[in-house]
Amino acid sequence: MLAVLRGQPPERPHRVDAPHRPAKPSPGAREATAELEQVRAEAHHHRDRLALYRARMLGPNPTSRTRLQELERVSAAADARLARAERD
Repeated sequence: MLAVLRGQPPERPHRVDAPHRPAKPSPGAREATAELEQVRAEAHHHRDRLALYRARMLGPNPTSRTRLQELERVSAAADARLARAERD
């Protein structure tokens, strides 16, 4: 700014390099990422099925308490697998 006031041309801004891109993940890392995404999708699926069945229980159609317990068990197991996969 002082250069402009003194009649000198302003300094050119420094060149900004492109942001550093991380290296491509190794095949093992890609497999682990794909496996983790699969476990996440399965856990999400089982949580959704449980929520839908709970909603169905509020309706007029007959539902089974045994089926609800089975869906709760499967959903809890999927959540446990997800927690273990995220930890590892």
